[in-house]
Amino acid sequence: CQELSMYRRYPLWNHDVVTFLFPHHHLITKDVIIMPVVGSEKFFDAKILRHEDEDYLIIDLLNVADYTTSVKEMRYILHNLCHVHLLRYVINNTYEMPQGYYEELEYRFFCEGLTQYLSWNEDVRLYRLSEPRYLTRRKEAFRSLTAAVHVEGEKIQTQILQLMNRLDLWQRFPDIAGMFYCEYLFQTEGVRLLKDYVMDGYDGVLDAMLEKESEEESESEEGEDE
Repeated sequence: CQELSMYRRYPLWNHDVVTFLFPHHHLITKDVIIMPVVGSEKFFDAKILRHEDEDYLIIDLLNVADYTTSVKEMRYILHNLCHVHLLRYVINNTYEMPQGYYEELEYRFFCEGLTQYLSWNEDVRLYRLSEPRYLTRRKEAFRSLTAAVHVEGEKIQTQILQLMNRLDLWQRFPDIAGMFYCEYLFQTEGVRLLKDYVMDGYDGVLDAMLEKESEEESESEEGEDE
């Protein structure tokens, strides 16, 4: 597949930004073997799997083709899947998964937020995630994450974390909130603030996010009272 052969030069999207944030990315992804297949179970599109000490990015081209009849949209989906899985592979090999409910939510917010943000499209400078049409999705994600942070009870906490691996992207509120937080950072001070974010790691990012959201909520309420 010609589209997949291009990934010898990964990342194709946001190459300069990803390389600035993760200058070691090529050392991590260089041995991942991209393997296009057909005939997987329905709804399987892509996943990195380990077999005999080798890591393979498996992509079912037939299932990807079933998502749309548009060749342009199909190319976008293919590139998005490759970037998401390869960048997730880089980030998960850079930051160790913590233990604990709050810590795992924080890890998802940080790691999946970065993954989805940098894989959203070709150039972060042309993203439109700050447009009003995304406002509802942004508010819902932050509201759900804020509520989830305060959930008590080990059983329901475990259910929430497990559910995040089965939901569609827009329903995975830690990932979406993290993506919009990255957009906020980029729009505030550009890639250098994102670099600080990456260098600091995930520890404490939820506290910073909750404080920011609380301040915005207070400002919004004050504006309504005037």
